[in-house]
Amino acid sequence: MYEEKRKHNKIWYKYNEFMFRVQAIDDENSVIWLNYRFKNPAFSMVMRDFLNRMEEYRIPIKVNSIWNKHKGFEVKNADVKLLIGEIINFCAENDVESMVSKDIYLRDEWYE
Repeated sequence: MYEEKRKHNKIWYKYNEFMFRVQAIDDENSVIWLNYRFKNPAFSMVMRDFLNRMEEYRIPIKVNSIWNKHKGFEVKNADVKLLIGEIINFCAENDVESMVSKDIYLRDEWYE
């Protein structure tokens, strides 16, 4: 995974076909949005018990839609990279191709 871009309180990361938009929302928390081929599989991840799995791992997260109503995962700043790793693992185990939804990112929107 490498950092693509940094602007104000946002950092964009890329790992193969996965892209992540991380936005700090305060001193303690950030929201991570997942982009797989400009589609957002977050809703399908929730339906497949991603939140419960993170609770089992003692990574407290919640769904947050503050950015253009796209679903993202709010997490403590200290857990951002850990959660990104768990998102990648979960998508690999659960066939990310079958999880893509109608929630589509516009190319210009992703880097705003």
